[in-house]
Amino acid sequence: MKNDKASPELTIARLYHSKKLQTGLIVFALAGIALCIIVLLPPVQNMIFSFVKVHISQRGSKGTFENRLLPLLSLPLLGAIFFALFLCCVFSKTITEFLEDAKHEKAVSILSAGITVLALGYISFFSYTHGRQWLHGDLSSEMVLSRLLADENRFVTPHWHYSTEIRLIYQTIFTMPLFKALGALNNWALIRSLTVFLNNSILILSYVFMTRQLKLQTKWIFITALFLIMPVSTEYWERMTFGGYYIFFTAQLFLCLGLFFRLSKNTETVKPVSQNIDFMLFTALSLVLGIQGIRSLMNIQIPLMIASIAVYIPAIKGKKKFPLFLGIYSFIVCVFGFIINYLLHFKYNFHSFENMLTEDLYTNFATKLGQCLACLAGFFGLYPGNSLLSAQGIMGAAAVVLAVVLFVITLRLSRLLSHTNDAGENAAEKQFMPVFFITSVVFNIFVFVIADEPVTPRYFIPFMILYIPLFAMFFEYTEKNYTNLKRIAVIASIVLFILGQSFLNFQKMAGDDITSARKGYIQYLLDNRLDYGFATFENANATTELTNGRIGLAGLEPYGLNPDKKNFRIQGWLNPNKFFDPSYHPEESFLLLTLEEWSLARKTERPFSKMRPDYEDDDFIVIRYPSASIIYGEVLDN
Repeated sequence: MKNDKASPELTIARLYHSKKLQTGLIVFALAGIALCIIVLLPPVQNMIFSFVKVHISQRGSKGTFENRLLPLLSLPLLGAIFFALFLCCVFSKTITEFLEDAKHEKAVSILSAGITVLALGYISFFSYTHGRQWLHGDLSSEMVLSRLLADENRFVTPHWHYSTEIRLIYQTIFTMPLFKALGALNNWALIRSLTVFLNNSILILSYVFMTRQLKLQTKWIFITALFLIMPVSTEYWERMTFGGYYIFFTAQLFLCLGLFFRLSKNTETVKPVSQNIDFMLFTALSLVLGIQGIRSLMNIQIPLMIASIAVYIPAIKGKKKFPLFLGIYSFIVCVFGFIINYLLHFKYNFHSFENMLTEDLYTNFATKLGQCLACLAGFFGLYPGNSLLSAQGIMGAAAVVLAVVLFVITLRLSRLLSHTNDAGENAAEKQFMPVFFITSVVFNIFVFVIADEPVTPRYFIPFMILYIPLFAMFFEYTEKNYTNLKRIAVIASIVLFILGQSFLNFQKMAGDDITSARKGYIQYLLDNRLDYGFATFENANATTELTNGRIGLAGLEPYGLNPDKKNFRIQGWLNPNKFFDPSYHPEESFLLLTLEEWSLARKTERPFSKMRPDYEDDDFIVIRYPSASIIYGEVLDN
């Protein structure tokens, strides 16, 4: 560790030795944190709103000041973060000495692991109490699929129309048995919350396995493991922590890299038997990843091969052993798996991307590249439309800074580790991580730009999540190369940003409720024992989950009512095969539409729009039919 020669640290050290000043700084910072937290409490904010409404908004402002006050009341969170960072910097020497003490490392690791377990328990409980407020078609489709798998006693089925990829190693490994065991309780929210807990447990364990192969200090492993379940953005929460779409894929990424690092060590340090087992597991995992679809090639295997070549070439001159063979071998095995994936396409219904075209780069290159760069910052919570004078707006601006810092840190680590001989144990593997991350980001952005497909923020999650092990490596690097103040300032800033951004997202999600408008028509359907119908995709499977499977709905294409469309038909994905059969439900059925869709149907003069709704509220209408076959004949284009 470097000596503290920086003048700011010397100044702070001198001031810190003054007991009176020390006490004053503690009181000042703690008072600031307490005041900010008090202002953030809902009862206090309600009192402020009531005061504004009575004494200010009625003085000619016509409520505009109230609207401006809402984002301003979130600013105390930034104050709390500032005071917390201030405390960390003031006591930087004490904190670093505590962290560096070998006697305390085990305690820090246990405490970090305990906090992570508690946070995971809270997230699962939060999902149970609030999860139904955010349900939409994509999220609920996973639950409908799982119930179907439980009914069929299998983990993959030909009787379901999958979307972009077939679900093999997926969260259905948990949801299907949970439906078998707890389905009789008719409580899908419980099954989902248990799945959230199990999914994220697998993610954390796979992360620990990978980072253990890098020989990172245990304290940094468990401190950064908490980041895995922190919703740095609502997209991350929806697609990872709560939705679980990419959790098993990411866990397999961590396992694949962990086995790669384990096999890349010198054979002298590994027992032949265990090495053979690791190699067989690495082979099997590479094959299984390929079977799951093209995402494995794009996010893992091609970047892994390119990064292996990039690290191997300078290693020749430096006489450092690095197994180029492993990168190429895993790519070849994954390609064989992808061939199997394509063959499975003829038995199972899923999108195989064989019709993907190249983009018109002359027209759209700058636009798509800009969208990709925005997605990098969006991963950390940059949202369009937030007020800049709010905690959300300022943290969104900070998200851009954090995205830049991440890449600067990655490039710095890559350069330093490639030019130093004292990088510690597993130097080659630690050097490989930043190279792999940069390769994965650049390669995937290249594919997103040249492919005639929309740039979707969620596609960035499986490789951007590698920021977590990179920060763990960086935290360890700062311990050896940064002064106390600089080290604590950098680490505390990153940790407090992630915790602060997560708090804002939890607060936002707790207040959101996109399903409250459904209560009226759901109660009508249940009261009238209508258990099968048709609705556009966003309203179909969400209704099924909200009723714990008591009402099944065939999802219709959402754009089928547009004036330029003549077809209004069942959507070709995330529906069971049975819904495509007109004779599936001979009893009374119904058509559910939003008022906007109903207005569009009448505007485009669809034949069924001349009927009178049997139920209507401020958001939805319901039309009843004697059977599903009549809806096929009169509403859908077959």
